Amino acid sequence: MDVHDLDESFTDILTKHRLLIVQNLQMDRTFMFDYLISKSSFDKTDFELIQAEKTSESKAGRFLDILEMKGERAFYHFIDALQILNPSLYEMLTGESGTKSK
Repeated sequence: MDVHDLDESFTDILTKHRLLIVQNLQMDRTFMFDYLISKSSFDKTDFELIQAEKTSESKAGRFLDILEMKGERAFYHFIDALQILNPSLYEMLTGESGTKSK
């Protein structure tokens, strides 16, 4: 199954799994931001807005809010980065096995 062919819209996936993502996404690592910036999905302003949040959970929540506004292309770049950054979360969201190598 290809995550790009999921029946659910990316907004449905983000909404349904929001709590899981907020609890498991590590916002203190810059790989995710660097990757999304390199794919022109996020910009430095987005990164600054997220980093301004106080807690890890609020950073992840702000990240998801911004990601949803950025659209489907940004969502798929997020999923691709997640496969490397957090294979277990990737697997929970997609049902596919994540890449274990870092």
